[in-house]
Amino acid sequence: MSAGGGQQTPGAASLLVRVLPDNPNRNLASYQKLIEDHVEPRLARITGVSQVFLAGEQPRELHITFDTYRAAALGIQVSDITATISRATDTSGGFANVGRRQYTVRFVGQFKPEELNKLIVGWSNERPIYLSEVADVEIVPRKQDGFTLRNGYPAYYITVQREYDANTVSI
Repeated sequence: MSAGGGQQTPGAASLLVRVLPDNPNRNLASYQKLIEDHVEPRLARITGVSQVFLAGEQPRELHITFDTYRAAALGIQVSDITATISRATDTSGGFANVGRRQYTVRFVGQFKPEELNKLIVGWSNERPIYLSEVADVEIVPRKQDGFTLRNGYPAYYITVQREYDANTVSI
């Protein structure tokens, strides 16, 4: 979130959020929505704060897992399915594993799994074949490339930038 200031704006605070040792839910990613929906906006509303950066977030992506046996039973090729999907208007990178092959498929923004499930990927005897019939579509956390630790525990790193003329102590 940005409320002003520039790239050279000094930091006001750095926060490391981690799961307490006695908490049975050790999966920090399960708190991501809470941090994005409640913590980040509240920090951004503080007078004098220009930007809030969430560095510990785990990005999500849409995965499409094809069932090659279901596709074959319906008489449709996985390559035909991927061609149909790639013609959709909202695509970019990502991966779908099909047997020993890996297809690049990721949808950013517009499409929800329930909408993609309704996508017609082929025809069988004049009956449409929907993506949900040959694949499972879900939004999952993307494989993490790096991580932040605090005292040996996974942590969520938040940086708060101040406006150029704001008082750090007041913030």
